[in-house]
Amino acid sequence: GAHLGKGLGRQFLQQLRRVRVVLYVLDASREAETPAEQYRVLRRELELYNPHYLTRPHLIALNKLDVVLQTHGAETFEQVRKQLRDDVVAAARDLGAATLPVAVVPISGLKAKGLSALQDAIAKALQLAELPEKTQGSTGLPTDPTGQPTDPTGHLGDPI
Repeated sequence: GAHLGKGLGRQFLQQLRRVRVVLYVLDASREAETPAEQYRVLRRELELYNPHYLTRPHLIALNKLDVVLQTHGAETFEQVRKQLRDDVVAAARDLGAATLPVAVVPISGLKAKGLSALQDAIAKALQLAELPEKTQGSTGLPTDPTGQPTDPTGHLGDPI
């Protein structure tokens, strides 16, 4: 792994010192390794490299949903899309994540769909990164007036 100083991954991980928000772009079309599994692998690698990076606001782009639409058809696409999102959020909770994803946004890079929703989510995450820690709950998310963390992971973005 890159956390051991092997390969080009270490050079990539060193760049994280300068970022305020982490964006994970996961391949939603791969059945051999689901987006939730991809997320677990990436978060584990960050944890091994520097656990502090796990406390930064992060969001997830589920890419290649146009392929999912072609594979599953329009009738089941929305259900599959929501299930992918729910699986990734469940993976974050299972990992005992210091912060939950600010958003899980479906996109198609090839068809340039969902990109405006992704831009909005990145802007929101950057605003969150600027908040003092005392205005954030234990999840790293902003809290509502009752002190409960908000969970904006229901954001589905533009239709693919």
